[in-house]
Order: sequence, then structure tokens, then C-alpha cells
Amino acid sequence: MRFVSFPEISCMTVVGRRVNRHRTASAIPLLVAVVAVIPHLDAGEVRTQSGFVIRGRPSQVEGLSAAAARQSRGPVNIKHVWMVDDDLRRTFVPQRMVNKGDVSTDDLQTFDEFTLDRGAHHRGMAPAVIGSYLEVTPFDEYGRRTVTLAAQPKNISIVQEITQLRPDIVTLSGVSHNWTHGLPTSALSDDVLLSLLKQATDANSPQDRLRVVRFVTDANRYTLAQQLLNQFKMDFPDAADRADEIQERLHHLIAVKALGEILERQRAGQHQLAAEYAQKFPGDQVSAQVLRESQAIVKHYEEVSQNIAKVKLMLGSLQAELDAEQFEQVSPLRSVVTDELSVNNIDRLEPFLRTEFDDTLTAAEKLGLAYTGWLLGNARAETNLALALRLWSVRFLAVEFLRSENEADRLDLLRRLHEIDGATIETVAEMIPRLPMPLQSIIPDAGVPFTVELPAQDGGPAIRYTVVLPLEYSVDLQYPLVVALGNRGASTEATAQWWAGTAEQPGTAMTRGYIVIAPEYADADTKEYAYGSSAHRVVLESIRDMRKRFNIDSDRVFLAGHGMGGDAAFDIGMSHPDYFAGVIPIIGVCDQHCKVYWDNAPELAWYVVGGEKDRDTLDVNAKVLNRMMIGGYDLTYAEYIERGYESYFEEKPRIFEWMELHARVPQSKDFEIEILRPEDANVYWLKAEGFQENVLQPVAFRGERMVTRPQVVDARITPGGTVYVTSGAGRVTIMLSPSLVNLDERIEVRVSGKRPYRDFIKPDLGVLLEDLRERGDRQRLYWAMLEL
Repeated sequence: MRFVSFPEISCMTVVGRRVNRHRTASAIPLLVAVVAVIPHLDAGEVRTQSGFVIRGRPSQVEGLSAAAARQSRGPVNIKHVWMVDDDLRRTFVPQRMVNKGDVSTDDLQTFDEFTLDRGAHHRGMAPAVIGSYLEVTPFDEYGRRTVTLAAQPKNISIVQEITQLRPDIVTLSGVSHNWTHGLPTSALSDDVLLSLLKQATDANSPQDRLRVVRFVTDANRYTLAQQLLNQFKMDFPDAADRADEIQERLHHLIAVKALGEILERQRAGQHQLAAEYAQKFPGDQVSAQVLRESQAIVKHYEEVSQNIAKVKLMLGSLQAELDAEQFEQVSPLRSVVTDELSVNNIDRLEPFLRTEFDDTLTAAEKLGLAYTGWLLGNARAETNLALALRLWSVRFLAVEFLRSENEADRLDLLRRLHEIDGATIETVAEMIPRLPMPLQSIIPDAGVPFTVELPAQDGGPAIRYTVVLPLEYSVDLQYPLVVALGNRGASTEATAQWWAGTAEQPGTAMTRGYIVIAPEYADADTKEYAYGSSAHRVVLESIRDMRKRFNIDSDRVFLAGHGMGGDAAFDIGMSHPDYFAGVIPIIGVCDQHCKVYWDNAPELAWYVVGGEKDRDTLDVNAKVLNRMMIGGYDLTYAEYIERGYESYFEEKPRIFEWMELHARVPQSKDFEIEILRPEDANVYWLKAEGFQENVLQPVAFRGERMVTRPQVVDARITPGGTVYVTSGAGRVTIMLSPSLVNLDERIEVRVSGKRPYRDFIKPDLGVLLEDLRERGDRQRLYWAMLEL
């Protein structure tokens, strides 16, 4: 290894693998003095029951902190938690969420590591708490930057420099203060990374140059790696054999990445981009299997395009064979289908397409398959054209019902629905996922934030939220939704774009096919989350409104928040677990009501992100999170080592990987919750109202202990169809569906020891549609309601 001197250093003395620098009084060395190349071993991984994989060094621990673990439920000194350390963060998951055999401690990967020995630093004391970042200068060519942190009595400016390079993580050490932590290598620009690698290696050494190419390849910077490899071939023609080995691997990695991008676009419903990428796929010098997969994608889109054209042609030619009356009746149906037909819904017409050369069916029967399949899906397609025409009338009336604000008009629409033969509740329920959105919205360009404002109701303020749509949004696809709650002082536009990105720079949510909304849940000058009902109302109303405007998959709604928004996410998620597939508080505090509510949501998934030096956040949160860990909740806690109060942008890819593996669990038939606000008794299939004034008092604490007694609401449905409710409320509303009870059998209800109902209950189309009109939840439908 050749050591390179720089103008800032007056002289060097090499002692073994260390470099002792003798400085001039005025010079501070900014450049690399020595490089050690060390193989790095990624020590293992832990796979949770959801399929989420956490890579690093696994070990078993008592809890998030030993002291908090002992205060939690469960025996002392029993290791309830898996901790995985990857040098950037420690990730904790409950032991009960990891199956035997899903923990690996084998060495998985070896790659080069550059240790940059810069000598001793004159450091101040280590900051006890890392506050918010007020300013961060860009890295210079020597890997230095200055971070200004908010602190009392005055802000702190800390000079940092990169002292270690790995393909995944770089280590930053404080020059002015004793502060060392990791940062993803992806945070460095190509120019900075390349500058450090060039300074750290000998440009005249083929071995060093290839090591740099391997390093950049392992860092997933394939374009840069190809450029470096091309230059290597020009500079060292005699080393072509060694370069060819790396080139073969690089070609394969580039192709695999390109194929992965195409498949990701397909999963996100971005078919135009997927087809475009597939056409440009680098087919040369890749494995046969990868090439076959890319060619299959191209062929798929060609076939879809042909089928869309074929459907339009068949609908027209078959309609021409009908009598005059049927011709007129079918015309508006054909217009809707041909206008809406796309790659996202062509599968509904598969039975119809198969009849192209079937001479045993009449034109009317073939069109029956087309128009019933369009409404009910290909599995329910029928050859009965008369039925299809009736079902399209049902579709029209149902949409008008969902759009109507007039109760008398809705009753008339319901009467007309009941008069149609075939308008059963079962058929309407099948139809609902494919109905047009009740609220019509102008579809903005992807990445462009726009604000929706709901008028004030019941004397409350208007509700506003910002929306950012993903690339190629289509009304025919169901989209997961991220509900993002911003930190104090953050605008809803900035909050939404942190997750979604912009039109110019699409972010993770946009490319993965997630819609993002940011409700205005607090006033602009709010400094602290108040744990009141108003924030809950804004968030839940925003979700309900979104489900009526855009095609939201209600089983994949994720609540997230930063800082104060993280505090709110803890509270709202625990209070309304039936709304969410998961909750993602980032630098949030789990306090006040959460000390009671944490046990109300045992099946809700959590992904919590924090910093080791963020205030006293871990001490506060661990009191609740350890109990959740011991209880085996689906909880992932990512703690960034030596980091503090910041946004943790680099955690976003892992969060989206985690979200891909989670969906809202089926609603529980047996639950017990403790509430401190009357509005929180509306959960799952039960709504309890009319609590006595002396039951729910304002929340009060005596030191760390809450002195307010929560109200217990207990509800369960037995296998035999008996419903038990104990709530202390004056009245209860029970919503029922075939997934909860057998509606063909007698239903018995017992409320606080009394039996107010014991009879058969008839499924009610009015209940189904009215509940859908109010909540907009197309994935969880109720067929009957009891008000007691």
C-alpha cells in the first residue's frame, strides 16, 4: 500500500500500519493518511413471522433497556427480545414474533472496508443529547462537514469527518467533539465517495483500482462502477482477465436491478413505465433465466394490448347482431367499458375473450359474459344479458345513493333498488369493489400536492389535508395509503412530500404505488400534542373522505408521524386500531393516554424509529414498548446509534419493505379496551355512546402514575352467535356481517347482563350502503345493524 502525502501535512512517519503525523502549528490535516483494507462480515439475520428480514449481528436481550425491561411484566432476566446490530442502528423485535430456525448467525457477505486513519483529534465533550439539526453543510472532498445542533443555552456546531468506509455504512467521527456514529454510504454523492476512494488508494496499482470498482459495485452504484471499470481497462490492458471477471458480475447485477425495477413497477400498477423499461432491457450478456423473464414481460404487455383492441372490436361487432331494443340498452354499457378498459381491469373480461371462436353461444350470451364480468369479476360472469342490464341499473342506483346528501332521495333510491330482480345484498357486496368513486375529484399529476378541504360540521372547524398521488394513478387499482402527521411547524405539503417525493424527483411512495395524505391535525403554532379528540377527528375524517375520492385499499392504511406527529401516531393508532394496517412513529413519544391504550391494540403492527441520544425518549417509550415486546406484539423498534432528534430519511426503504408485508388483520370477535375519551368507544363492530359524565373524567397524573380510572369496554361474539357487551354506556350500536355471525341463525345480544335482543336479523341493503356512504371502507362491509 502506498501512502500519499498532501500539502496540509508537513511530514509523515509510517509505523507498521499506522501513520504518525507531525503537524505544523497552523495546519489541520483534512486528507486520508492511511488505508487499511479489512474484510467485513455481515454476521447474520433475523426473520420475523411477517417475513421482514433484519440483517446484522443478532443477540438476545431483556428489553429495550435492562431497567425498563425489569419494570415491565414478565420474569426478570428472561431475554424476551431479539436485537440485531448493523453498526448503523439496533433493531429490536419480540422473541415471540420470531420462529425457531428464522435466526441466522452465519457469515453472509464479505466486502472491503477502508479504515481512514486521521490521527488523534482535539475533541470537546460528547453531547449528552443530540437535538434537531439546524444546519448541515455538504461533505467536502475530504469527507468533512459541520453539523449545527439545537441546544441550550446555545447551539452547538460540530465538525465531523469520515473515518471508515464500507459499501453500506460510513463512520463519522467528531473532530471538535467526541461524537461518532454511522451514516448510510448512499448519503455520499458519487463525487465525494470517489474523491475519498482515490485519496485512499494508489491510482497506479491495478489491485487498488479493482478494489475500488468492487467497493462501488457492492455499494450498488453500478453506473459509476462501469465507468471506473472502463477506465481501468484503458489504463491496464494487461489486466483484462481480472477485469472481465468483475465485468461479468457487473452485467448480471445491472440486469437483475433493471428486472427488479420492472417488476416493482408492475406491482405498483405503473404498467406504462414497466413496459417501457422492459423494451429497453439490457438483454446482452445476462443469464438466460433473467433474459427469459424480461422477454416474458414484454410479451405480456403485447398480449394485453392486443386483447384490449380485441375486446373493443368484439363488443361492437356483437352489439350489431342484437335487436334494436337490446342494441339501445347495451350502447351506454359499451361506452363505459371501452372508455375504462385498461391493463388494470382486462382480467374481468377473460370469460368473454374466450368466447371469440365459440359458435355455441349467441351474441347476447357473449355480451352477458362481458357486462356481468365487468361488474362482478370474471368468477361471477354469466351469459344472461337481461341480468347484466338489471345489474347495470343496480350499479347506477348504488352510485347515486353513495353520492346523495339528501336522506329522502336515498330512501327513494333504495326503494328502486329493492324493485330490481337480482339486486340482492350479496350481489351488491360483490359489486362494491368495482364501483366508481362516489366523490369526483380532478386527478392531479403524480407528485403534485393538492389540498382537499371539507366544510365545517357541527360547529367544528373545516378539515384540510394534502394529497400526493403515485405515478400512473388509476381508478381501477386499489392503492395503499400513508397517513403522514407532520412535526410541529412542518407544512402538510412538506410532510406529504417527505414520504412521496415530488414530480421532479419521485420518492419511495410514488414509485412503489402508495398514495400519501398529510392531514392538518394541529394548528400551525402548536408546540406540543394535546391528546385531544380534535386531532383524531381530523385524521379519521380525512381517511374516510379519501376512501370516497380515490381507490384506497382500506386493509393497507398506514399511520405515520414525525416528532409531535409521532406522538399523535402513537395515540391515534392505539385508539383506533381498526383503521390501520400499521403505525410508524418516528422520534415520537408514547405517553399519557398511551400508558393505558397500548393494550387495546394487540394485533396492530408497529414500526418505531428513534435515536439513541434523542432527549429521554427511550426511557419514556420503553415503559410501554417493553410491555408490547414481552406480550409478543408485532413491534419493530429501530434505534439509531449515537443519533438524536432527526427525520431518519435513510430508514424509509426498510419501512416500505415492512409495509409491503403488512395488512389490516381481520376484526376481532373478542376484545376488551380501556378508554379515557368517549369517542374512543367506537371501535371494530361496536359503538358505545351515552356515558355518564362522572365516568370519563379529564386525564390526571400524580407524578408518573395516572390517577384517572379508564372505562372498560368488553365485547365478544361467541361461535354460537351470542353477542356480549359490557360498556357502562347508555346505548350501543352493533354492526354485523357474515364474517362475524351466521345471519341465517338466531342472534342473541346481552348488554351489561340484560338481553335486549334475541331474534333472526335480516341482512339490510340500506345498512350496507349507508355505512359505505359514511365510512367509504370497501374492504369491511356490514350487512346488518342493531341499535340497543
